[in-house]
Amino acid sequence: MLNKAKIYVFFVSGCIGIYICATIQPFLVSLTKPFSLVTTATATNKLTDVYSGTLKLDLQLVNKQIDHLYLHSNEVLYNSNQHWQRLKSDDSSLPKTPQETVQKPAALKSNKFYSFSGLPRCLIYSAHYDSYHSVIKFVGFGPMTDNHLSTLENLQCSVDDGFNQSELVPLSVYYRISTFVPWQGQTYDSYIYYCTTHISQPTSVSLHYSKNRQNSVVKFSLDKVNERNGSKKYKFAACVAPIVLAYNNTKAIKHYITANTFLGAEHFYFYIADASDEVKKLLLSLSIATVYDWPLGELSNKTHSFGQKAASAHCLYNHRVESEYLVFIDIDEVLVPRSAADWASMVASLSAEHPKAGAFVYQSQMFPRNTKSANGSFINRHHLWSLQYLNTVGVFDLYQWSKVLVNTDRTDIVDIHNVRQCYPGYEIINVKPEVGVVHHYRLYDSLITDTYSYQDRYMSRYKESLVRLYRSMFYH
Repeated sequence: MLNKAKIYVFFVSGCIGIYICATIQPFLVSLTKPFSLVTTATATNKLTDVYSGTLKLDLQLVNKQIDHLYLHSNEVLYNSNQHWQRLKSDDSSLPKTPQETVQKPAALKSNKFYSFSGLPRCLIYSAHYDSYHSVIKFVGFGPMTDNHLSTLENLQCSVDDGFNQSELVPLSVYYRISTFVPWQGQTYDSYIYYCTTHISQPTSVSLHYSKNRQNSVVKFSLDKVNERNGSKKYKFAACVAPIVLAYNNTKAIKHYITANTFLGAEHFYFYIADASDEVKKLLLSLSIATVYDWPLGELSNKTHSFGQKAASAHCLYNHRVESEYLVFIDIDEVLVPRSAADWASMVASLSAEHPKAGAFVYQSQMFPRNTKSANGSFINRHHLWSLQYLNTVGVFDLYQWSKVLVNTDRTDIVDIHNVRQCYPGYEIINVKPEVGVVHHYRLYDSLITDTYSYQDRYMSRYKESLVRLYRSMFYH
C-alpha cells in the first residue's frame, strides 16, 4: 500500500512537472546567480554564453522570445533582432526591475556634416521646415567672413512634397550666429542657411549645384509639421551642450538628469562628439534621452565651444514639434526656480506677467566644485553636486554665463548665453535671480575667485526627494 502511494505521488509530481515545462518553455540554465525573465513575445531564439564571467546561460526557447533578462547581478541583457547584448551594469546589490529608467536601448542618431566641392568651409548638418516663415532652414558651419553669401551662388535647393511637385530655389544665409570673442584657431561660425518654398508640406529637400541638377549633393527628409501651439509630447525638455574631450563622468550625468527631472524636465537631447564607452552606454540605455552623433572631427578646434551654437539650433528646430519649452543648460548646471516649486509653476507665473514672452534668460550662480563638502557619503560618492557643493561666489551679471528657456513656437534663433531673436510679436524676458537662477557647479578656474561669499542651501530642502529619485532612476 505504501509503495502504491509513493508511485501515485511520483506520478502526480511528474505530471505537474511536465505540465509546467510544457506551459512555460523547456530550458536549460547553468548559472551562479539567480535571474528572472520578463516580457515575452512569440518568436524563436537561443541565448548562449552571453556574459563571459561567472554567469553562463544556455537557454533554448520554443515559440517564445525573451526581450529582457533582469539579473540579480544587475546586468540587463537586451535582445535586438535575435542578438543579445549587455545593456547596463551598476554597482548596486539590489535586483533590477522592469519599471526602472533603463529601457530598450535607443540607437545613436547618426548624422554627419556634409561639405560641398567648390564651396570651402560650408558644411550642413540638418534641414528643418519652418512653417512660420515658409522656409527650409539648414544648420551648419561657414567661414568667419561677411561675404559668405557670394560663395553660395551655385548651390540650390530642390524642394519636394512627395507628390511629384517640386521647385528649385537658391540657398542663402538666414542668420550667422557669430562669436563675439573667437576661440584661438577658430575659423568657422555657426550658420543658419535657408531657402524659401511655396510648398505647404514639403517632405524632402536636396542640395545641388544649379549647373548640374541631376548630380544631387545630399537629400534631407523633412518631418511633418504640427499645428503651431498644438498639443505636444513634452511640456519641458532639455538640450545639452555637446559632450567632448573623451568625457567619462557618468555620475555627473546621472546627477544632471536627476536634478533637472525633479524640477520639470521630461526628456533630454544629448550630442556626443567625444565620450567614453561608459557614457555612451548610459545615455543610450535611458528612455528619457535622445542621443545624436556630433562628429566634429577636425572641426573641434575650429569652431566656438565645439559647435554648441549649431547644436542648440538643431535641438530647437528638430524638437519644437514635440516639446512646448526647451531649456539649454550644460551637464554641470541645474535650472532652479526660486519663487516656485518647479519649472511649470515658474513659467506659468512668468507667462501670466509677460503674455508675449518668447524666451526667458536666467543668470548663472557659480558653485566651485573644488570646495570641501560635509554631506553624507552617498551624496559625495555619487556626485550629487546640488547637495554636495554649497559654497557659492554669487550670481554673475546678466549674459555672463546666463542660460535660456524658450517657447519653441515663439523663438527663432537661440545662442549659448542668450536668445538672438524671437518671432515677430514676441519678446525676450530677463528673469530676476529671486525668481529663477541657473546653479553652475564648475571646477575652479580663473573665472572664480578664492573668496566664497556665502553658503546657499536652497537645494538642500529637496535632499530626501532628490536622493530618493536618484535611487529609483539609477541605483536599484
